[in-house]
Amino acid sequence: MQVMSRHQRAYTLMELLIVIVIIGVLMGVAVVQFGSAPDDARAVAVRQELRNIQTALEMFRAHNGEYPSNDQGLKALVEKPNGARNWPKGGYLASLPKDPWGMEYKYLQPGQHGEVDVYSLGSDKRESENDIGNWMLDDQ
Repeated sequence: MQVMSRHQRAYTLMELLIVIVIIGVLMGVAVVQFGSAPDDARAVAVRQELRNIQTALEMFRAHNGEYPSNDQGLKALVEKPNGARNWPKGGYLASLPKDPWGMEYKYLQPGQHGEVDVYSLGSDKRESENDIGNWMLDDQ
């Protein structure tokens, strides 16, 4: 029977420390790499919701000859506003969505970027360069 020396039977303290450091570095890279994933997913959800709202606004305009006024706002898509000539039963949206951060979408008519602006304030929940708007959609 062959007898192993103490050095051959176990990892050295240095080897264990190197492995721990490597694991720590890999975990740090993973956190940085995937840490922004929730915000990226929320931004994708906002863009999809903006497309839905934009489609509803286009239908409103087709039926009524104009977009809802600032006073009517996006609420005109779920409740018939005064003066609306044609308004489908059930409205253009079943309900007004909130963005993934729990805030209402903002509406401007006329918009600063187009005929109407619909946008989310984003994760900072204030007007800033981080806003996500219908003017950022690929198909606009």
